[in-house]
Amino acid sequence: MQDQEPYCDYSVTVRVELSNQPGQFARLAAAIAEEKANLGAIDIVEVRRDKKVRDITFDAQSEAHAQQVSNGCGRCRTCG
Repeated sequence: MQDQEPYCDYSVTVRVELSNQPGQFARLAAAIAEEKANLGAIDIVEVRRDKKVRDITFDAQSEAHAQQVSNGCGRCRTCG
């Protein structure tokens, strides 16, 4: 019966600004996966020559887990 229960208790959306260069989003997605969160919707908000702003929705297991993943997204913003 456990397989029929929802994966997460929290669905969280964060807005991130990344350098508009190949691999930047891949690094962000990898950081989210490393935190054991599941990617959901990915929406492009703004595109400029040097940056892209995206809203990223992910599933987390708890409020604390969501905060941990969000903090990881913030660190990734400075990776590029």
